[in-house]
Amino acid sequence: MKAKLYKLITGLPIIGTKIAASREQRQVELYRKKLHDIPPVFIYQPGKVGSSTLRRSIRKYYDGAVLAAHNIENGFDWTVDILNEEVKKQPIPIKLITPIREPISRNLSAFFQNFERFAGVKFEDSQHSVPELMEIFFEKVGHDFPINFLDLHILKHFGIDAYQTPFPDEDYVLLKKGEVELLIMKYDIDATIKNKIIGNLIHNKSFKIDENRNVSSSKKYASVYKEMQNISFPKWYIDKMLNNKYMKHFYNKEIKGIADKWS
Repeated sequence: MKAKLYKLITGLPIIGTKIAASREQRQVELYRKKLHDIPPVFIYQPGKVGSSTLRRSIRKYYDGAVLAAHNIENGFDWTVDILNEEVKKQPIPIKLITPIREPISRNLSAFFQNFERFAGVKFEDSQHSVPELMEIFFEKVGHDFPINFLDLHILKHFGIDAYQTPFPDEDYVLLKKGEVELLIMKYDIDATIKNKIIGNLIHNKSFKIDENRNVSSSKKYASVYKEMQNISFPKWYIDKMLNNKYMKHFYNKEIKGIADKWS
């Protein structure tokens, strides 16, 4: 009854607009307060690293705000916009989580996840051959995004240089600067380890990550995706993706195996 009455009143000219605006402002102010009362968890990552599953899982165990984004400045999510505003005003305690992934796998996964944006048609309507899809992949995907993410987003906005600390063989590291904690971890590390390190970060040892629902093998494009995974990628592309400071810092011992896999 109350919901129907609110909808009726807010549908009225002038007064309805004012009431709706007032309610929205109240929601924003409550959210600002929440960010200061409990350190938010911000899953800040380049995409296709299991962030949706992480966010959904953490929200079950953590009372503070849990956000996820690829760009804190893109304006797509008002909760991220508010966090960005607060960060610019003054340092506030934040728990950052940045899962990382080998860039060729990540880029190919991102291509199919955003197929319509890159190819111009939905996958089910596509008549493209695999060689044509490869051409679109090389031309349209932002291949450098995962390689440069830590400098262009973490260092820029939070002042933490991830390359100043050696990356342990355990495949994760917790870095701190001022009020900010940053957990960098390979997205495919063992779930038991992932549960432990995230549980420690949010101070809840009961934390357990959910099953990943956004799995490429269950999508409509699964067979074509698998076919492209088995194609030999050109040497220039493999060199570009693997011969950089990101790979040398986080995947140095694995570079040869990754190069062999894609070539």
